Amino acid sequence: MTSRIPVRTAVVLLILGLLSLPAPSHAAPPREWRSSAGPVTATVSLSRDGRATLTARHGRATVLQPSALGLHTTDADLSTGLRFTGRSDRRISERYTTTSGRRRQHTAVTQETTLRFSKRGYRLDLVLRVAADGVAYRYVARGPSWVTVLGEASEFAVPTSADAFLLPYDNGRNDYESIHTHATVAAADPIEYGYPLLFHIGDSWLLLTESDLDATYGGSRVRLGPVTRRFQLTLPDPNETSRGPLTTPWRTMAIGVSPP
Repeated sequence: MTSRIPVRTAVVLLILGLLSLPAPSHAAPPREWRSSAGPVTATVSLSRDGRATLTARHGRATVLQPSALGLHTTDADLSTGLRFTGRSDRRISERYTTTSGRRRQHTAVTQETTLRFSKRGYRLDLVLRVAADGVAYRYVARGPSWVTVLGEASEFAVPTSADAFLLPYDNGRNDYESIHTHATVAAADPIEYGYPLLFHIGDSWLLLTESDLDATYGGSRVRLGPVTRRFQLTLPDPNETSRGPLTTPWRTMAIGVSPP
């Protein structure tokens, strides 16, 4: 024989049950955008607190673990609290000629993705290019008529087991004429290094450098963190000021394998 629960009691129990449920989270869900070309795949992720990271894979090998993205400006910290506002894609096919080399006529085919973020009225575009032989990205900061960058959040988290061929910049002269050192990322000295940096990860190679520099933005270096073992991009001056929109050089990663 079943017992009946009074209607008033049932309603009270239902209300108490609803009140005991966890409150819904108001944080934005994480987002992820992926672009591939041949064996190379780049993934940009946005965490719940608005921090963007970049990951790169070559086939099955992760050559760049999740690495921070963003800019620090005098108007806003565009490395956290970012909100995704849009995306655009285009395919780029370029032809160019070199004066020397095994061949002089070249064709470069690239997939370009622009991810647009905003924070308190300030806009940061991340322009990402992926090709069969590498990944590159740059920032475009929009907002006031002038933009002052205090630093970049850009970092490069190469697997610590990777063999690294590094160019020490802290040589007493601050130039690019040192002899490259050879060590794993885990064992390398935590100092500043100049470009290019070369890494051997399994059967894959990654060469890190920058390109398309001009007088509006300083040439960068990287510093290996003593604890994080990540290469943090550093700028030569306390700030970089340019009329907006400010466009940074490309952070370029050539990716491939040894020739047969």
